[in-house]
Amino acid sequence: MRLGADAIECNAMTTSRAQLVATGASVLRAIAATPAQDRGRRGVLIRDLAEVLVSLREHFVTDTGSPDWTGRTWAYKNTVIQMYQDAGYTQAQWQALGSSVRWHVGNVLRERLTDAEIADAGLLDTSPLERERARNLTRDEAVRVLHRPVEDAADTVRSLATAVTLMEKIPIERVEGLGARQRKIAREALDRIASHAELLRKHT
Repeated sequence: MRLGADAIECNAMTTSRAQLVATGASVLRAIAATPAQDRGRRGVLIRDLAEVLVSLREHFVTDTGSPDWTGRTWAYKNTVIQMYQDAGYTQAQWQALGSSVRWHVGNVLRERLTDAEIADAGLLDTSPLERERARNLTRDEAVRVLHRPVEDAADTVRSLATAVTLMEKIPIERVEGLGARQRKIAREALDRIASHAELLRKHT
């Protein structure tokens, strides 16, 4: 089953709320019938569901009279719950699908809405896909820094900045939760870091 994003988008307001709910339930049943290992087909279907949900949000308004693009009104949430129930989903099945659906909905919203509409809705101006790509670039840059020699001033500053970023990403509660063996390894690593940091500091 492939509904076609263009058709869903173009007919968002001409298609009734009931029709969108019925279409969404049909997509949900197709997702449930698709094996988990068929990630390509599931991804296409979840994207179709996201198109339906964004179209559905246009049928609901907030207190300010704007479409409920963020999906926060009680009426919209209740309608979505009914849609999942019509498709035979349990709460656990719904929640398991949640993060993937939200990721696609975020992308669809930023494809359909203007910059002004995105700002008015209080949404970030970058889509989940764009943020994921940015994180991947940051991660790839960190890997490159770790594996290449430090040859000049720019490399030196970049390497130090990467080291700080990596250290600051570690929450204190994660360290507190380490086992005895892991604590020993962590202390040894921190001692080496502190020792080398002090050596570098002496030459700055």
